[in-house]
Amino acid sequence: MGRLSVPSSARSVGRGSGLERSLWRLAAASHERRTFYVPQFMALYGPRFTLALPKFHPYVHALFGTVHGEAIVPAGDAVAKVSENAFGMGLGGGVNVSVSRHLWLRLIQVDYIRAQFNPNSQNETRISAGLVFRFGNW
Repeated sequence: MGRLSVPSSARSVGRGSGLERSLWRLAAASHERRTFYVPQFMALYGPRFTLALPKFHPYVHALFGTVHGEAIVPAGDAVAKVSENAFGMGLGGGVNVSVSRHLWLRLIQVDYIRAQFNPNSQNETRISAGLVFRFGNW
């Protein structure tokens, strides 16, 4: 199972608050002999709140949007590949630390991710770290 993340982006709408977009793609498939959707693409949007200290920015966000998932479903002696779009949400936050004016280090981001596939929901935790490129003022 491999994951390709597309960077998220945020736009400030006031001191310490903004709007965020998070896109990611998961390259995987469910090979179990039961219906289990594997999220293939997720697009989430929502508010982000940051405590804007000089060199240290902890933040929280609540993101909502859509998830596209695929599953391998048993069909007698064969299997069928099905796909579904569903509601998704991500609740979490993280910490960014300043390296320079335009480069920050994301020490950690932890999100609770929920995908509401029919008839079941799926829950997971997403943990990430990386670089943040800043343009303008936050």
